[in-house]
Amino acid sequence: MKKAVLMLSLLASTVAHTQWAFQQQVDDFSDESAYAAITEGASSSILGVNCVNGELSILVVASTPVFNYGGGSSLRYRVDKGEVIEIVGAMDSSNAYTLYVSESFNGDEQYKSLLNGLLSGGSIAVEMLSSRETTLRDKFSLSGSSAQISKVLKACGS
Repeated sequence: MKKAVLMLSLLASTVAHTQWAFQQQVDDFSDESAYAAITEGASSSILGVNCVNGELSILVVASTPVFNYGGGSSLRYRVDKGEVIEIVGAMDSSNAYTLYVSESFNGDEQYKSLLNGLLSGGSIAVEMLSSRETTLRDKFSLSGSSAQISKVLKACGS
């Protein structure tokens, strides 16, 4: 839950549509550091790479509730009209809007493929899928993503 609170407060800052921004925050009570590179999509969802206490993950924050508590979730994505790939995600337990994707539940190759796509692609289409068959689609520009995501990777020690 701390991870969600830190990241959602970072995301509450204004993000200009299609521009990537780097943000850093230190929690007032725990002194935990959080770093994020985020952007807003065409349908007002947010895509980002974040690091909280050395843990790196990719997150998608939907503009409407998509996920149900206790159910499975996944993310389908396509970088630059390439192959459509589906990977496992974890819903944030404190809300029905946020999906996290990490190496721990996708394996090294799948996670790195998504991260590399974010670093080198021109655009990405995403579809968030919940076990209750709710979906949300959005498209994000990756212009400027490499510089901002690289800052997060450096801060995270990756």
